[in-house]
Amino acid sequence: MSINTLVLIFILTLIPVDSFSETKVVTTLPELKWIAQELKVPQLETISLLSGSEDPHFVDASPSFVLKIKNADLIIVNGLQLEMGWVPSAIEKAGNSKIQFQAKGYCDASEYVEKAQVTPNYNRSMGDIHPQGNPHYTLSLTQMSLAAKKIAECLSSVAPTYQELIQKNLSKLQNDFSQKLKAQKEKLSFLSETALMTYHLEFVYYLKDYSGESKGTIEKIPGVLPSSSHLFKISKLAKEKNVKLVLASITHPRKYLEKFRSMTKIPFIQMPMHLTSEYKSYWDYQDALAAEIIKNVKD
Repeated sequence: MSINTLVLIFILTLIPVDSFSETKVVTTLPELKWIAQELKVPQLETISLLSGSEDPHFVDASPSFVLKIKNADLIIVNGLQLEMGWVPSAIEKAGNSKIQFQAKGYCDASEYVEKAQVTPNYNRSMGDIHPQGNPHYTLSLTQMSLAAKKIAECLSSVAPTYQELIQKNLSKLQNDFSQKLKAQKEKLSFLSETALMTYHLEFVYYLKDYSGESKGTIEKIPGVLPSSSHLFKISKLAKEKNVKLVLASITHPRKYLEKFRSMTKIPFIQMPMHLTSEYKSYWDYQDALAAEIIKNVKD
């Protein structure tokens, strides 16, 4: 055996084993996958269980999900009970001890999120309300920056060799979030003085970024289809408040939005609530959402 070979073997023994092994990360939402990728951990394999076009409230723990998380080192969830109907079941069926609730490989991205609409005295008559807080924070640049902090912590836990690199990339990413928010605020400054309505409660965090708020929802009870009497009442309110636009998800029933429009002449937009393959990045998605709002309010 040559001296060069011996030197190479010695050097290799000094390199931590996890420098060669791949870290398998599974996220529930594509935008959480995007954050993990932006932290640029070497040897990182990332998979999102959802495509972004679904309503995460109403997903089943399919066999494909179980297969994907079976060998995961880390699962990153949105949290705030958004995936409570299927993630716990999928984790149980996968039998992967690394990603059990409260294990090192279980990451709730909502930990540092500034939670809105916390409802401690919840009862079922309130409809699709999340007692721990509104779970739709990934539309907000402010809250996604906080989610990135938690995801960075989780990645550092399962890939400690790269902790310094992860923190460096987190700082850059959070600065990018800050700069993007500054640019978006310039484009969307009118939202603070524009009356809007929403179909459901997804835009609470998004509108807060721009000092805006919804004047009401097409739903009377979250998750329950609006009655004719409620449509009449909310239409009357919309006219009184001079509402300019209704924001909705692509998963919301279009016929109720069209009925509302026919009653009020107020336009609506339907956008995916999560990052989809239609967009190159989360930044691209944010630009598309802003452009739709501007087109329907300002143009």
